[in-house]
Amino acid sequence: MVWSELGTTIMNKPTSTIQPTNITALDEILNGGIPYGSLVLTTGPAGGGKTTLAQQWLFEGARHSNEVGIYISFTEEIEKATRNIQQFEFYDKSFIANGRIHLIDGRMLLKSVPFKEKSSIALTEMDQLLTVIMNLVDQTQAKRVVIDSITALIYKLEGVDAVRSFIFRLGYALSKPGATVMLLGEADLDAGTQTPVEEYISDGIIYVASESGRNQQMRHLEVKKMRGINYRSGRAFFEITAKGVTLYPKIPTYGLTAMTDFKTRRKTGVKKLDEMMGGGIPQGHILLVGGNTGSGKSTLGMHFLEEGIKQGEAGLLVSLEESITQIIKTAKEHGWDFDKHLNDKTLMSVSADFIDIYPDKLLYEIVHAVEENGIKRVVIDSISSMESSAYARDYVRDFLLQLTAFFKSNGINCLVTYRTTEMFDANTKQLMGGTMASELQLSPIVDGIVLMRYVERDQEVRKLLSVLKMRGSDHEKGIYEFSIGKAGLIVGNQFEG
Repeated sequence: MVWSELGTTIMNKPTSTIQPTNITALDEILNGGIPYGSLVLTTGPAGGGKTTLAQQWLFEGARHSNEVGIYISFTEEIEKATRNIQQFEFYDKSFIANGRIHLIDGRMLLKSVPFKEKSSIALTEMDQLLTVIMNLVDQTQAKRVVIDSITALIYKLEGVDAVRSFIFRLGYALSKPGATVMLLGEADLDAGTQTPVEEYISDGIIYVASESGRNQQMRHLEVKKMRGINYRSGRAFFEITAKGVTLYPKIPTYGLTAMTDFKTRRKTGVKKLDEMMGGGIPQGHILLVGGNTGSGKSTLGMHFLEEGIKQGEAGLLVSLEESITQIIKTAKEHGWDFDKHLNDKTLMSVSADFIDIYPDKLLYEIVHAVEENGIKRVVIDSISSMESSAYARDYVRDFLLQLTAFFKSNGINCLVTYRTTEMFDANTKQLMGGTMASELQLSPIVDGIVLMRYVERDQEVRKLLSVLKMRGSDHEKGIYEFSIGKAGLIVGNQFEG
């Protein structure tokens, strides 16, 4: 097959049928996958993860869709590229042995074409290379083709018009057999530098980049364009591990309907507190528990989970400060066997490293734990740990907005703890303290707020509890003393001051 033979085939271009990338979270972002026959530019600065993403796309296509893939490298020796791929779990040498994956040294292809000039290549000469690539696709019946990188190729072309023409011809030629082509390019859109391949030539643009965290690279991906599908816009954070690229897409909050039910109340396990809230927490409500270190927030969270397990409702503990081992020991002191609950799968746990935090990773792990285990109660202890992370501070509100929208749409109750900085009340007439209102800026997001405070009276430190807010439901306004003992948290009489 040669380029000139394609002149009459433009009307035979395949209809747009979605081709899954077989990279789970990427398919979520793309709403199913990429239309077959698309020309996708995957671009970004060096070290962003373009090559790994493209290679994983090929191998996952062979594994899950039985599709033949071709990887053509114009930037490094194919032996070196192969060694790099072998470190990932998605690599399977049998795919290469049985011809489902073809790894080709693009520089050898260049040598096979009799170019008249090596420093600068005319478009007519580049067409000969295009014919070689087309023949490879024809012979192998490949449905996935990666060219790494297109930047290395087009630098040899003479002028912008030649670049545009070549990219158009490449996409047009390979779309005939229905092959989806991923071109890897080099650009830093975050820094304002543009890719030499104009956006309108490609059917899709995937941008990947990274920035330095304190302990690791912080990576993100964004679909800038994808013709023929309704994809999710905005950044999605990802990691490169032994498994390859693992994406953490945001949760779409539009179109979600809250499943709040004021007649159905989930009890906390603290009798008096449930009475103060009108019988418990309304189904689908998010409860924020604020208080200083040691005030009893975590204990209340454990009460809430233990009570749910007694009622046959599975729980999820998202521990952002203490290790799960320490939590199990603390729970045991109150007679709650969290170790057994974890083994029985009536209690699940999720934790995170907050030196370099991926808020969307944590979000993704919570959502999947909830969906896979039928979770009805969630405790996040504590959200203030996210605020203390310099990288995550700007994402806390966005994180909670997505999470609460998901919980509400599924009728899930979440208890979120928040560490306040003020230890004692200001004076006998101001039991709530002077900075509480400014600290609890999460109030508009949550449905209810319980405050746990210290107060010093008669040379003695006492603990106080009050329900500050309960959206759509009446609640008791009084301030009550409470204590924490072997049986957990016990609310006593109303505090008289």
